[in-house]
Amino acid sequence: MAILDQFRFQIPSDTTRLDQLLKYCEAFQQRHGLAKQDWFQCKMVIAEGFTNAVRHAHGEALKDCEITVELCLYQDQLKICIWDHSLEFFDLEQYYATRQHQQSSIEDTGGRGMMILKKATDRLRYYRDPQRQQNCLEMLKYLQPRLSSHFISAAALGDRLSDPNLVIVDCRFRLNDPTWGETQYHQSHIPGAYYLHLDRDLSAPLQQHGGRHPLPKPETFIALLSRLGIEREQTEVVIYDDLHFAFGARFWWLLNYYGHTKARLLDGGFTAWQGAKNPIATDIPQFRDGDFVPKLQTHWLLGRNDLLVATDHQRLVIDARDGDRYLGKTEPIDPLAGHIPGAINIPWKRVSDSQGFAQPLEIQQQLWAEFAPEQEIVLYCGSGVTACVDWLSLDLIGHRNLKLYPGGWSDWCSYLVP
Repeated sequence: MAILDQFRFQIPSDTTRLDQLLKYCEAFQQRHGLAKQDWFQCKMVIAEGFTNAVRHAHGEALKDCEITVELCLYQDQLKICIWDHSLEFFDLEQYYATRQHQQSSIEDTGGRGMMILKKATDRLRYYRDPQRQQNCLEMLKYLQPRLSSHFISAAALGDRLSDPNLVIVDCRFRLNDPTWGETQYHQSHIPGAYYLHLDRDLSAPLQQHGGRHPLPKPETFIALLSRLGIEREQTEVVIYDDLHFAFGARFWWLLNYYGHTKARLLDGGFTAWQGAKNPIATDIPQFRDGDFVPKLQTHWLLGRNDLLVATDHQRLVIDARDGDRYLGKTEPIDPLAGHIPGAINIPWKRVSDSQGFAQPLEIQQQLWAEFAPEQEIVLYCGSGVTACVDWLSLDLIGHRNLKLYPGGWSDWCSYLVP
């Protein structure tokens, strides 16, 4: 897992220096724009961990020894280490195990600060480093929890692999090589993941109209979800690809369209999973026995005729394709270049950063800031695939009046070219 930034600060073992420590840490936070609710908890555990080191690990005997505070920032988590010089090792796991079985309150046991550390962090341990001859209170905090309704980090998913209520789906694909994604899946994938092919599983067969990737037939798609063991609004689904959510978002949208909202995308995709040194597999999981009962959101769909006869000026049509395709400068796939008259362009790639991670919530909000949440927005792309990435972003920030033109530009062109 790539380290984005590190901070290391040595400070005297004195609680009056806490404000100085937090001031330095605040500069680190401002440099990286961590979410406020993330940083509030991180600042709280830094203060509590430092205070514990001063009062309990060092005390009067080691008051002349400095305490070292280290912050290590990754894409989706912050690791906080507080190093002390105590020669007496404190068994943190035993401490929490003992408190768990005691009936007295936190205040009565005098362990309020220690319980704050446990509740405010995602991982917590205290160990002795034989090389440094010091003890380390190591605390891990997953970042961007406000994105967690739609995205899950590689670290968080790694902790959930044994969850029987979890279904993982690999949607890697390439438009210019339809066999590529499935080949990659057979070579390596997340343990337990199923593979769904864009053309075969997430689309219906091609017809004269309807675009390059028509929505799958309901009976076929419902049977597929049942074989995956997905129960509507019960099973948790995690989806991944390796191309900025381009194909995973299509399956995410389909699940929501069929009434299943308990689905998230792996932030950073398979690349992030590999970068985190998580396990990979080559075996193919067996299908499960499920009974998916759909609840279709048919009001989400618009066809070409709906756009042609539309007279509501409040309706906004957004083209999610790359800017050059929207402007008609290039068209690598469809027979005509250009865009639907009246449409504006917000490319789907803006939803993620250059490494394929979802942009922070603040940037997602800025992307759609000029549009009121109640405004009807119609999304389209080339064939109803990457438009789902824009839908994902809008849904994340609370826009609900959304429509999809699933045939997209390829369907529009089919009526203009013999």
